[in-house]
Amino acid sequence: MRLFIAVQLSPEMQAELLRLQWEFRNRGGSGIPTLPENLHLTLAFIGELEDPGRVTSALFGLRFSSFEISLSAPGSFGNLLWAGVARNPALEALVLCIRERLSKHGIPCDTRPFLPHITLIKKSQPPETLPMPHPVSMTVSRISLMRSEFRRDGVSYAEIACIASGGEAI
Repeated sequence: MRLFIAVQLSPEMQAELLRLQWEFRNRGGSGIPTLPENLHLTLAFIGELEDPGRVTSALFGLRFSSFEISLSAPGSFGNLLWAGVARNPALEALVLCIRERLSKHGIPCDTRPFLPHITLIKKSQPPETLPMPHPVSMTVSRISLMRSEFRRDGVSYAEIACIASGGEAI
């Protein structure tokens, strides 16, 4: 099972990201847009792990205070276009805590420096200028353990479990 920990986005944040996708195409860009239901902010990519219960055990009791995130300038990794998420010490501390807990429980996860972003377009051919997001923010008060499934019509994400900011599993 392919797993990752993410922040699921508010309807307002999703709407702005969909507007950015539309603007990207309107300016002559091409590629495969991320489906609205798949837009998310990855906090820790785990990869293949058959027992998601190990992850929920590792995160059991994780406490964090709710905090705000907001969009920032877009960027790319090769042909993957993303919307940036503004630098945020609370977000960075949460990611560090999650990675430390996973490591202590022997669960491998991505160890590259955290660059918060939300994938907008895959296999992109960008226009000359990238659209900038309108000011939009949301409160992060829970994180989700997600499973990705590859299907004929693309990838699908499903929430397995979530933890609220107070540390309780939902």
